[in-house]
Order: sequence, then C-alpha cells, then structure tokens
Amino acid sequence: GEREAKRMGLPWSEDLVRRTCIAPMGTLLTAQLALKHGIACHLAGGTHHAHYDFGSGFCILNDLAITARALRAGGLVKRVLIFDCDVHQGDGTAAILAGDPELFTCSIHCEKNFPFRKAISDHDLVLPSEAADEEFLKTVRKALDICIDFQPNLVLFQAGVDGLKTDALGKLNVSLKGMR
Repeated sequence: GEREAKRMGLPWSEDLVRRTCIAPMGTLLTAQLALKHGIACHLAGGTHHAHYDFGSGFCILNDLAITARALRAGGLVKRVLIFDCDVHQGDGTAAILAGDPELFTCSIHCEKNFPFRKAISDHDLVLPSEAADEEFLKTVRKALDICIDFQPNLVLFQAGVDGLKTDALGKLNVSLKGMR
C-alpha cells in the first residue's frame, strides 16, 4: 500500500520487482564465488534496512541476511560476519539475525542519521556527525579488532560510500582517500 511504499522510499514498479528478486541472488552467488576464490564483489547488494516483514530505506529484501542464512543452511559456512561500514546503521540485518551467535553483525554508523530508531547489532560503533578520516579509520580498526575474535568463515562487507564528505545525506566528512 501507500504507507509501505513511503517506508521503502521507492515507487512500486515492474522493474523494482525484477531488481528486488534478482539482487539478493547476486549477493548469494558472489558469496559462493568468494568462498571459492577468496574474494568477490557485488555492487547491487547491501540492502541492510530491509527487515523480516517490511522494506525500509530503499531496501526491500535483506540480501545480507538471506545470504548468511542460506550459506549456513547449505553447510557452506558455520560463522558469517556482516561488517557494515555504511553511514546508516544496518538495522534490518541486526534485527533479522539477532540472537544467532553464528551470524555476527557489526555496524559502524553515524549516530544522528537514519534509521532514527536503531536496532541492536552484535556490535555497534557510533560516529558523531562530521567525523572525518582519522576518527572513521580509528573506529574501523577498533571494529576489526573486535570482530577478528569471532573467526568467521566468511565476511560480508557492506562498504557504504555514503560517509564521503561529498554525500549530502551522510553527515560525515570522510575523504575519498579515507574511504579507500
């Protein structure tokens, strides 16, 4: 309905339906390729605001949660780390995977940004508005130190370039060099 479309932030269309069905399978395929080759990249993924029962923030199906659960159910991995550096908290991923000790969610995000009601990740690292390279990179290193103890079989990395100072909605001041 109209309320659901507003929450998703996207107008419903046949193209959106097609993309919504295809993109999560792209993430799953990419993760399988990463397990085989050591690394792989999927540019259409990272729909971390989608919850179990509703879409939100331009995200309809949560490809990260779908992939983590499918790989584990298929016996390809035991432990998956979702390492999310998007400026917005991965609230949908955290909510869907909450309580599962083998699927670890870590979110590095801006405190005063969407979603305004945060979920609880296994580990949340919060950045103040206007944080720049030094603080961002220090926080990423801290998160990596925390997450290494989890010893995942696979890391799903949600890079999120919206922390760049040129992003009008990001509220951080990370340079292109800092983001790299």
